[in-house]
Amino acid sequence: MARHVLVLADSLAFHGPDQPHRPSDPRLYPNRMAAALADATGDDVRADVVARLGWTARDAWWAVTKDPNVWGELLPRADALVLGVGQMDHLPAAVPTWLRDSMPYIRPGSV
Repeated sequence: MARHVLVLADSLAFHGPDQPHRPSDPRLYPNRMAAALADATGDDVRADVVARLGWTARDAWWAVTKDPNVWGELLPRADALVLGVGQMDHLPAAVPTWLRDSMPYIRPGSV
């Protein structure tokens, strides 16, 4: 039986030192963690990664409560949950988060 670890994270879960990588890339920390758990337990362990660039703790909470794929599919089958967010929570921002996230909705289409 396969075990599942749900990883809610920011871009550090899928971004390497040079560029973003596919979430299934074996060099990324969620997949290395799943491989280490598989070696330690003898079970098949898979990492389900839900992540976006610049995610904060608030974004992770919204994913758990508002994303039907997360709360309806991934969370019920998860045997463990890893929270890999928070790096962006304490950084000063030149633009408030609510404004940065709503810019695509308020700018003119020609820009």
